Amino acid sequence: MERIKNLTDRICEVMFAAYFIWLAFSWRRLPEVLPRHFGIDGEPDSYGGKAILVIVPVVALILFLFLSYAKLVRILIFLLKINK
Repeated sequence: MERIKNLTDRICEVMFAAYFIWLAFSWRRLPEVLPRHFGIDGEPDSYGGKAILVIVPVVALILFLFLSYAKLVRILIFLLKINK
């Protein structure tokens, strides 16, 4: 089971790296305003800046790192309880 977890972690890390590399090389070619949401008819009904292409993956990366290394967090909590 640990082996599968390590494999999936590595796959996620490679995907995050690939996304940020792609974004760095594509940033100048992207339009300043991008559609953020599409209605039921398939037409965009909300627009925003291209910064959302950075914000959402950064939040996902933070969550991934926190969940991947939750074991470390549990150890830290355990140590804090010992010190009380």
